[in-house]
Amino acid sequence: MRSALHAPGPPSIFIPHRSNDTSSTWATSSTVPAGERRLEEPLLRFLTRHSWIQPDTLVVHELPWHGRHVDMVIRTSVGCLTSFEFKLAAFGRVLEQAIYNRLSFDQSYVVVAAVPRPYNLALSEQHHVGVILVSESKTTCLLQSPARRADATLRDRLEAKVLAAGEANV
Repeated sequence: MRSALHAPGPPSIFIPHRSNDTSSTWATSSTVPAGERRLEEPLLRFLTRHSWIQPDTLVVHELPWHGRHVDMVIRTSVGCLTSFEFKLAAFGRVLEQAIYNRLSFDQSYVVVAAVPRPYNLALSEQHHVGVILVSESKTTCLLQSPARRADATLRDRLEAKVLAAGEANV
């Protein structure tokens, strides 16, 4: 297994074990607010358990992208790029971030701690943004983000940045 310890500055990464062991450990990002940070571990367990994260998947936390930081990014072995934005409240703000991410990423998700209102779920679906709920008892994908190749120019730049972040932390 390759793994990186989180250090201030460059993003941290997580690459799971090459076995069936789903008890992999990873470094959480210290720049994500403490309340939102509690969403990371259950999300990573969910993604690993449901095979969204494979042994050859690259996971980057706090990726700098266009003057912001994307909370978490995964890149699969076939090159699919997915963004995850964490938020405990202010669903409109996190949805705005996820819609913005959709321009560069193949899939975009918001990760929240409470079930969004039906209106917000409808907006998420309209803008092709998935919604993942992390509750006290379990993690559930409420709305799948449809896989769609992002704009080639932005996507190529993003992929290079994700790969560079992974190489810098391995």
